[in-house]
Amino acid sequence: MGIDTIVNYPCLPKQELSTEGLLGRLKNRERARHVLEIYKEQGSTDQAGFEVVYRAADGREESKILDVQTVMQEAEILDELAPHCSGCPANLTGKPYGCVGYINYPISNNAEMWLLHQLPDATDPVLFLMFHRSIKEFGYTGAAARQLRDQVGVFFDNPDTLARRYTQLDVTTDVLFEMSFQLGPIQPAHGIMLLLFFNAIPRDNIGPDVLMGLMKRELDMTTFNEQFPFLQPTTAADDHSIRDLKQFMWSLYVAYQLDVMVLLDI
Repeated sequence: MGIDTIVNYPCLPKQELSTEGLLGRLKNRERARHVLEIYKEQGSTDQAGFEVVYRAADGREESKILDVQTVMQEAEILDELAPHCSGCPANLTGKPYGCVGYINYPISNNAEMWLLHQLPDATDPVLFLMFHRSIKEFGYTGAAARQLRDQVGVFFDNPDTLARRYTQLDVTTDVLFEMSFQLGPIQPAHGIMLLLFFNAIPRDNIGPDVLMGLMKRELDMTTFNEQFPFLQPTTAADDHSIRDLKQFMWSLYVAYQLDVMVLLDI
Protein backbone atom coordinates (compact mmCIF):
# COMPACT_ATOMS: atom_id res chain seq x y z
CA MET A 1 0.00 0.00 0.00
CA GLY A 2 1.28 3.46 -0.84
CA ILE A 3 1.01 6.54 -3.04
CA ASP A 4 1.04 6.00 -6.80
CA THR A 5 2.50 8.80 -8.91
CA ILE A 6 2.29 9.15 -12.68
CA VAL A 7 3.91 11.72 -14.94
CA ASN A 8 0.89 12.34 -17.14
CA TYR A 9 2.73 12.59 -20.45
CA PRO A 10 0.53 11.47 -23.36
CA CYS A 11 1.58 8.19 -24.95
CA LEU A 12 0.14 5.23 -26.82
CA PRO A 13 -0.12 2.95 -23.73
CA LYS A 14 -2.17 5.61 -21.90
CA GLN A 15 -4.31 6.14 -24.99
CA GLU A 16 -4.95 2.42 -25.35
CA LEU A 17 -5.57 1.58 -21.69
CA SER A 18 -6.35 4.99 -20.10
CA THR A 19 -4.09 6.23 -17.32
CA GLU A 20 -6.28 4.55 -14.72
CA GLY A 21 -6.36 1.30 -16.69
CA LEU A 22 -2.59 1.30 -17.12
CA LEU A 23 -1.99 1.85 -13.41
CA GLY A 24 -4.55 -0.78 -12.45
CA ARG A 25 -2.96 -3.43 -14.66
CA LEU A 26 0.53 -2.65 -13.38
CA LYS A 27 -0.54 -2.85 -9.73
CA ASN A 28 -2.64 -5.98 -10.15
CA ARG A 29 0.10 -7.75 -12.11
CA GLU A 30 2.56 -7.07 -9.29
CA ARG A 31 0.08 -8.36 -6.71
CA ALA A 32 -0.62 -11.45 -8.80
CA ARG A 33 3.07 -12.23 -9.13
CA HIS A 34 3.47 -11.92 -5.36
CA VAL A 35 0.51 -14.21 -4.71
CA LEU A 36 1.86 -16.79 -7.17
CA GLU A 37 5.20 -16.78 -5.36
CA ILE A 38 3.45 -17.44 -2.04
CA TYR A 39 1.39 -20.28 -3.51
CA LYS A 40 4.53 -21.72 -5.10
CA GLU A 41 6.42 -21.65 -1.79
CA GLN A 42 3.50 -23.38 -0.06
CA GLY A 43 3.24 -26.00 -2.78
CA SER A 44 -0.45 -25.20 -3.17
CA THR A 45 -2.35 -26.25 -6.28
CA ASP A 46 -5.46 -24.24 -5.41
CA GLN A 47 -6.64 -21.57 -7.80
CA ALA A 48 -4.87 -18.37 -6.73
CA GLY A 49 -6.74 -15.18 -6.05
CA PHE A 50 -6.41 -12.00 -4.00
CA GLU A 51 -8.58 -9.23 -2.63
CA VAL A 52 -8.27 -5.63 -3.82
CA VAL A 53 -9.84 -2.66 -2.07
CA TYR A 54 -10.89 0.20 -4.36
CA ARG A 55 -11.39 3.70 -2.98
CA ALA A 56 -13.99 5.86 -4.76
CA ALA A 57 -13.68 9.63 -5.13
CA ASP A 58 -16.19 10.14 -2.32
CA GLY A 59 -14.06 8.05 0.06
CA ARG A 60 -16.19 4.90 -0.05
CA GLU A 61 -14.29 1.62 -0.30
CA GLU A 62 -15.25 -1.50 -2.21
CA SER A 63 -13.44 -4.83 -2.12
CA LYS A 64 -13.19 -7.31 -4.98
CA ILE A 65 -11.67 -10.76 -5.32
CA LEU A 66 -9.48 -11.09 -8.43
CA ASP A 67 -8.37 -14.32 -10.05
CA VAL A 68 -4.62 -14.40 -10.65
CA GLN A 69 -4.88 -16.13 -14.01
CA THR A 70 -7.37 -13.55 -15.28
CA VAL A 71 -5.21 -10.69 -14.01
CA MET A 72 -2.13 -12.06 -15.76
CA GLN A 73 -4.05 -12.47 -19.01
CA GLU A 74 -5.33 -8.89 -18.83
CA ALA A 75 -1.78 -7.70 -18.15
CA GLU A 76 -0.34 -9.31 -21.28
CA ILE A 77 -1.05 -6.10 -23.20
CA LEU A 78 1.51 -4.37 -20.97
CA ASP A 79 4.27 -6.42 -22.57
CA GLU A 80 2.89 -5.65 -26.03
CA LEU A 81 2.89 -1.89 -25.39
CA ALA A 82 6.14 -1.73 -23.40
CA PRO A 83 8.39 -0.95 -26.42
CA HIS A 84 6.69 2.46 -26.65
CA CYS A 85 8.36 3.39 -23.33
CA SER A 86 11.82 3.27 -24.91
CA GLY A 87 13.04 6.82 -25.38
CA CYS A 88 9.95 8.38 -23.79
CA PRO A 89 10.91 11.70 -22.10
CA ALA A 90 8.66 10.84 -19.14
CA ASN A 91 10.42 7.52 -18.49
CA LEU A 92 12.06 8.22 -15.14
CA THR A 93 13.72 4.83 -14.69
CA GLY A 94 14.64 3.64 -18.17
CA LYS A 95 12.36 0.64 -17.68
CA PRO A 96 8.91 -0.04 -19.15
CA TYR A 97 6.30 2.30 -17.62
CA GLY A 98 8.96 4.33 -15.88
CA CYS A 99 6.54 7.28 -15.70
CA VAL A 100 4.89 5.46 -12.79
CA GLY A 101 6.35 5.83 -9.29
CA TYR A 102 5.47 4.60 -5.84
CA ILE A 103 5.86 5.90 -2.29
CA ASN A 104 5.51 3.01 0.11
CA TYR A 105 3.63 3.19 3.41
CA PRO A 106 4.37 3.57 6.22
CA ILE A 107 6.50 6.68 5.75
CA SER A 108 9.51 6.55 8.04
CA ASN A 109 10.22 8.95 10.88
CA ASN A 110 13.63 9.65 9.31
CA ALA A 111 11.96 10.78 6.09
CA GLU A 112 9.64 13.16 7.92
CA MET A 113 12.59 14.70 9.75
CA TRP A 114 14.53 14.90 6.49
CA LEU A 115 11.68 16.82 4.83
CA LEU A 116 11.56 19.34 7.67
CA HIS A 117 15.29 19.96 7.30
CA GLN A 118 14.87 20.76 3.59
CA LEU A 119 12.50 23.68 4.20
CA PRO A 120 13.58 27.27 3.52
CA ASP A 121 14.46 29.68 6.29
CA ALA A 122 15.24 33.39 6.61
CA THR A 123 18.43 32.99 4.57
CA ASP A 124 16.13 32.66 1.51
CA PRO A 125 13.82 35.60 2.31
CA VAL A 126 11.60 35.63 -0.78
CA LEU A 127 11.01 31.88 -0.82
CA PHE A 128 10.70 31.84 2.96
CA LEU A 129 7.93 34.44 2.77
CA MET A 130 6.22 32.59 -0.09
CA PHE A 131 6.31 29.34 1.86
CA HIS A 132 4.67 30.77 4.95
CA ARG A 133 2.19 32.86 2.97
CA SER A 134 1.10 29.75 1.02
CA ILE A 135 0.34 27.87 4.23
CA LYS A 136 -1.70 30.74 5.65
CA GLU A 137 -3.52 31.88 2.50
CA PHE A 138 -4.48 28.39 1.34
CA GLY A 139 -5.45 27.33 4.84
CA TYR A 140 -3.30 24.22 5.05
CA THR A 141 -3.91 22.56 8.41
CA GLY A 142 -2.75 18.98 7.91
CA ALA A 143 -6.01 17.71 9.42
CA ALA A 144 -6.62 15.11 6.69
CA ALA A 145 -3.07 13.79 7.06
CA ARG A 146 -3.53 13.70 10.82
CA GLN A 147 -6.48 11.33 10.30
CA LEU A 148 -4.20 8.99 8.36
CA ARG A 149 -1.58 9.20 11.09
CA ASP A 150 -4.15 8.16 13.67
CA GLN A 151 -4.20 4.74 11.97
CA VAL A 152 -1.02 3.87 13.84
CA GLY A 153 1.69 2.21 11.78
CA VAL A 154 -0.34 2.13 8.55
CA PHE A 155 0.54 5.39 6.80
CA PHE A 156 3.29 6.76 9.08
CA ASP A 157 5.77 5.01 11.35
CA ASN A 158 5.51 7.81 13.88
CA PRO A 159 2.07 8.34 15.47
CA ASP A 160 3.18 11.81 16.60
CA THR A 161 3.17 14.82 14.29
CA LEU A 162 6.61 16.38 13.81
CA ALA A 163 7.11 20.11 13.33
CA ARG A 164 9.73 22.73 12.52
CA ARG A 165 9.42 25.81 14.69
CA TYR A 166 9.61 29.23 13.11
CA THR A 167 8.96 32.61 14.73
CA GLN A 168 5.83 33.04 12.61
CA LEU A 169 4.36 29.54 13.00
CA ASP A 170 5.15 25.86 13.43
CA VAL A 171 5.18 23.88 10.17
CA THR A 172 4.16 20.25 10.65
CA THR A 173 4.84 17.22 8.53
CA ASP A 174 1.06 16.76 8.32
CA VAL A 175 0.90 20.10 6.51
CA LEU A 176 3.75 19.05 4.22
CA PHE A 177 1.92 15.81 3.40
CA GLU A 178 -1.26 17.76 2.63
CA MET A 179 0.61 20.24 0.40
CA SER A 180 2.34 17.44 -1.49
CA PHE A 181 -0.21 14.67 -1.82
CA GLN A 182 -3.73 15.70 -0.82
CA LEU A 183 -4.53 18.54 -3.23
CA GLY A 184 -5.17 16.42 -6.32
CA PRO A 185 -3.06 16.38 -9.50
CA ILE A 186 0.09 18.49 -9.25
CA GLN A 187 0.28 21.18 -11.90
CA PRO A 188 3.74 22.36 -13.04
CA ALA A 189 3.49 25.67 -11.12
CA HIS A 190 2.73 23.81 -7.89
CA GLY A 191 5.39 21.24 -8.63
CA ILE A 192 8.13 23.84 -9.04
CA MET A 193 7.19 25.38 -5.69
CA LEU A 194 7.45 21.98 -3.99
CA LEU A 195 10.86 21.49 -5.57
CA LEU A 196 11.99 24.83 -4.17
CA PHE A 197 10.45 24.24 -0.74
CA PHE A 198 12.14 20.83 -0.47
CA ASN A 199 15.54 22.06 -1.69
CA ALA A 200 15.40 19.91 -4.82
CA ILE A 201 16.61 22.72 -7.09
CA PRO A 202 18.91 25.68 -6.32
CA ARG A 203 17.17 28.49 -4.43
CA ASP A 204 20.03 30.82 -3.56
CA ASN A 205 19.21 34.49 -4.07
CA ILE A 206 15.88 33.86 -5.79
CA GLY A 207 14.10 37.17 -6.21
CA PRO A 208 10.41 37.77 -6.95
CA ASP A 209 10.98 38.05 -10.71
CA VAL A 210 12.87 34.76 -10.93
CA LEU A 211 10.26 33.04 -8.78
CA MET A 212 7.41 34.31 -10.92
CA GLY A 213 9.27 33.34 -14.09
CA LEU A 214 9.67 29.79 -12.80
CA MET A 215 5.98 29.51 -11.96
CA LYS A 216 5.07 30.73 -15.47
CA ARG A 217 7.71 28.49 -17.14
CA GLU A 218 9.26 31.48 -18.90
CA LEU A 219 12.73 29.89 -19.18
CA ASP A 220 13.50 27.58 -22.08
CA MET A 221 14.24 24.15 -20.70
CA THR A 222 17.90 24.13 -21.72
CA THR A 223 18.46 27.24 -19.62
CA PHE A 224 16.31 25.80 -16.84
CA ASN A 225 18.45 22.65 -16.68
CA GLU A 226 21.63 24.71 -16.55
CA GLN A 227 20.45 27.14 -13.88
CA PHE A 228 18.28 24.76 -11.85
CA PRO A 229 19.80 21.26 -11.84
CA PHE A 230 18.16 18.59 -9.71
CA LEU A 231 19.78 18.46 -6.26
CA GLN A 232 18.23 15.42 -4.59
CA PRO A 233 19.57 12.24 -6.21
CA THR A 234 19.13 9.05 -4.23
CA THR A 235 22.08 7.76 -2.22
CA ALA A 236 23.00 4.52 -0.51
CA ALA A 237 22.41 6.21 2.86
CA ASP A 238 18.73 6.90 2.11
CA ASP A 239 16.13 4.75 3.81
CA HIS A 240 13.24 3.48 1.68
CA SER A 241 11.00 6.47 2.40
CA ILE A 242 13.63 9.11 1.67
CA ARG A 243 14.46 7.29 -1.55
CA ASP A 244 10.78 7.22 -2.54
CA LEU A 245 10.34 10.92 -1.75
CA LYS A 246 13.41 11.84 -3.80
CA GLN A 247 12.06 9.84 -6.74
CA PHE A 248 8.75 11.68 -6.34
CA MET A 249 10.65 14.98 -6.52
CA TRP A 250 12.41 13.75 -9.66
CA SER A 251 9.00 13.06 -11.21
CA LEU A 252 7.98 16.67 -10.41
CA TYR A 253 11.18 17.92 -12.03
CA VAL A 254 10.60 15.95 -15.24
CA ALA A 255 6.89 16.82 -15.36
CA TYR A 256 7.73 20.53 -15.04
CA GLN A 257 10.03 20.32 -18.05
CA LEU A 258 7.36 18.52 -20.07
CA ASP A 259 4.62 20.92 -18.87
CA VAL A 260 2.38 18.09 -17.67
CA MET A 261 0.75 17.14 -14.38
CA VAL A 262 1.81 14.49 -11.89
CA LEU A 263 -1.22 12.39 -11.02
CA LEU A 264 -1.56 10.92 -7.54
CA ASP A 265 -3.45 8.02 -6.00
CA ILE A 266 -3.05 7.87 -2.23
